[in-house]
Amino acid sequence: MKLMISTSMTLLALATTLFSSVSGKAILGVDLGSLYMKVALVQRGAPLEIVTNLHSKRKTELMILFDQGSRFYGSDASSLLARKPTKTPAAMSVMLGRDENHPAVKVMTEFHYPLTPKFNETRNGLYLMVDGKTSYTPEELISMVLKHAEEMTIAYGKEKGNEITSIQDCVLTVPSFATQAERQAYLDAATLAGFNVLGLIEDNTAAALNFGMDKTFEEPKIYLFYNLGAASLQVSVIKYHVYQVPEGKFSKKTKTVGSIEVLGKAWDATLGGQSFDNR
Repeated sequence: MKLMISTSMTLLALATTLFSSVSGKAILGVDLGSLYMKVALVQRGAPLEIVTNLHSKRKTELMILFDQGSRFYGSDASSLLARKPTKTPAAMSVMLGRDENHPAVKVMTEFHYPLTPKFNETRNGLYLMVDGKTSYTPEELISMVLKHAEEMTIAYGKEKGNEITSIQDCVLTVPSFATQAERQAYLDAATLAGFNVLGLIEDNTAAALNFGMDKTFEEPKIYLFYNLGAASLQVSVIKYHVYQVPEGKFSKKTKTVGSIEVLGKAWDATLGGQSFDNR
């Protein structure tokens, strides 16, 4: 897999190039981890911003508390998890596009996960019974989290003096090992939330773009990207180099263009920080 970028391109420039295909004035970037999510906002003519939640934190717990007809997200849900575990599904991204026999799902349910994922043969996917009353699919739960991410971003924008009424377009990160079915589940969740997904990008590839966005590599360089998350381990070998291309169709002048090439990747979908905590 090869991704071409200009050596002077930043993540902001990468995101703003997508505006030709979007209908709104802002793009939402969501990094969905297994325990937390992070959100970024890109607007026309403005630098990329990392969104802070209502508690002024850059990362938000990936869980929802269903209680008394209301939904509570992030820290509000986490603070009541011990008291109301059967009403608080968490780590929903681990279940996207998988069945109950998937190694990552089995590891998650073995270590004190309060809700047991069950398989629905009709829809060919998992679901959770919250408080023994209402069933939700992982896609439905993630769609709620994405909608909360939008609400959080709109509130953040207002604090900064930016009047954003809604966000229609987004970019999502996915694990390097995500299958086609799992990637489709991410897309389905975003569709349920009313988003137009501009693209899915793998976690380590996104990190590699961020690392190389403001660097010029005169000689080819190879780096190892090591990503130990809460529930999985991902490793990628990335090569950076440059080459010359004409500035225009009929121009004799050339410009330097950077190339990022993923030489290889490996992973363990069941080995993460929680694996150490639970031993």
